[in-house]
Amino acid sequence: MLSPAGDRAFAQIGSDIYIVDLVDGGGGPPPTVMAANAGSAPVPVRKLTDVGGEFPSWSADGSAVHWALGNVLFTYDLAEVEAEEEAEEQTARGRALLRVRAMAVADSLKDMRAEADSLESDDEDVPEELTASIIRLAADSVQVEADSLMARADSIRGAAEKIAERAARLRDGDEDVLNDSTDSYEAVEEKIEVMLPRDIPRGTVVLRGGRIITMSEMPDDTTGSTVCHRERRRRGGRQQDHCCGLARFRRDP
Repeated sequence: MLSPAGDRAFAQIGSDIYIVDLVDGGGGPPPTVMAANAGSAPVPVRKLTDVGGEFPSWSADGSAVHWALGNVLFTYDLAEVEAEEEAEEQTARGRALLRVRAMAVADSLKDMRAEADSLESDDEDVPEELTASIIRLAADSVQVEADSLMARADSIRGAAEKIAERAARLRDGDEDVLNDSTDSYEAVEEKIEVMLPRDIPRGTVVLRGGRIITMSEMPDDTTGSTVCHRERRRRGGRQQDHCCGLARFRRDP
């Protein structure tokens, strides 16, 4: 089913639900997507369910998908998970840039120091510009190390905040936190429970015109009436309702 924006669709294959991003094929044949191997699909495919689901539907703005399984309603917030993935990609990109910068500074510093050592070994004066460049690159090397430590500190701080959030949820009585051992995004579960009073008959009911089949030597054409009344008994400290019957038989003339 297409999303409200028309840029993606969900598909239910068996009991699992998938999201497929739609791309412009340029007039060519539509791509074939194999759900069993979504990682190699020609278009982005995301599996939403872990244990299956039923009755999938889009949210009004297309930012989330809802489905049910038993009496549990699942909500998969695509906007939230995509924002988390974007943040993780930016963090990984920043770390990669720091590594490249550290290698470039280290190589340049190594070359300049080698040049200065060569001049000193030949009893030649080291130019002031070269000495200033070496000092600047040494400072850059220290700064790169500091930036790397700060990036790791931010990552540790983010992990600590998630752990603190789980502790707060556990204090509020959410024991499902103890069973959640994954760090990846999972659909939000909401158990639906409807509490209604039991429909218990009151008073006395008479069932007439029934054919009575007994184990006695009563004729087969015997008819009668059954009187049912509500009786509440107490057993083991609990009240139980019973429908007790009293049959009055009459024989048709």
